[in-house]
Amino acid sequence: MIKIWSFFGFASNKEFFCKIGSKIDKGGYLAITSVSTLFAGILVKLLLDTVINTRLFWLFLLLFIISLLFLVFGIMGGYNDSKKLLEDKKNAEEKLKKLTIKHNDLSESLKKEEGNLRKLHENLVESWLKNIDMKIEMNHAERVSIYFSDNNSFYILGRYSKNPKLEKIHTQKFPLNKGVLSRAWEKDECTEFNCPIYTQDNEEYEDHIHNEYGYDREKILAFTMRSCDYIGFSIKDRGKNIGVIIFESETRSLEEKLDNIKDVVNSYNEQIRGLIVDGKNYEHILFGNRDVTNSTEMEAIKELSSKVVTRSQYE
Repeated sequence: MIKIWSFFGFASNKEFFCKIGSKIDKGGYLAITSVSTLFAGILVKLLLDTVINTRLFWLFLLLFIISLLFLVFGIMGGYNDSKKLLEDKKNAEEKLKKLTIKHNDLSESLKKEEGNLRKLHENLVESWLKNIDMKIEMNHAERVSIYFSDNNSFYILGRYSKNPKLEKIHTQKFPLNKGVLSRAWEKDECTEFNCPIYTQDNEEYEDHIHNEYGYDREKILAFTMRSCDYIGFSIKDRGKNIGVIIFESETRSLEEKLDNIKDVVNSYNEQIRGLIVDGKNYEHILFGNRDVTNSTEMEAIKELSSKVVTRSQYE
């Protein structure tokens, strides 16, 4: 009983009759046409069975004419209703077409902004790495790279070398549990000065890298730089490791620069930390990991753009 009474009254939120009325409104012309057709058929039968020129005959005739008028009204109303529906459909399709064009324009604009921002951020990272290079006086057999961690992998944020061949980035993603990257990440600092020089003994080099860092021969042969000297440092944010900076050399040249490299990394630590934090926070923009196009992403681009411009002023 309680459920029945809850359908009615000022306190009810069921809107029972509104829903019924809504359905009647939408099917009104169809209902009028159907009912008037039914009544017209019944009245025709009654007229045929009634004596002409009697009061009952004229009453049935009047009701028949009224039924016909309602029938015409229902047919015309149904026609106009269908016409209106077609117009609404056409308008909706035009709006959808305009929205699609607008969406495509926004997508193109967003991709362009992402490309511009990606280039701007790459230039910023490269500029800081150049500053580090100048302080350390690196040679053409050396390079420096910055990586950030995400989803149990390392991703390269930027790289610099005076040698264009060594500066090229062929791989974006690296395992978290292999190589100097992993050791610097785990122990905060890693140095390698005992690795054989590849050009002097390639087999001994391959055996050393395989035994020390777990890389197989096929992977080692795919290295674009077969370094023998490594220096790596973890970069922290609020006491938590967020990335690694790695110095490499194809010759025996980094050990004598170790103290200078430590001093330079310490002095640039805040700038490197900021670059890595932005790389992690805006990875989907800088590295194109998402295809989502929305106002939130546009805001993210604007926010990162302002950070990049601000940091550029301090180069």
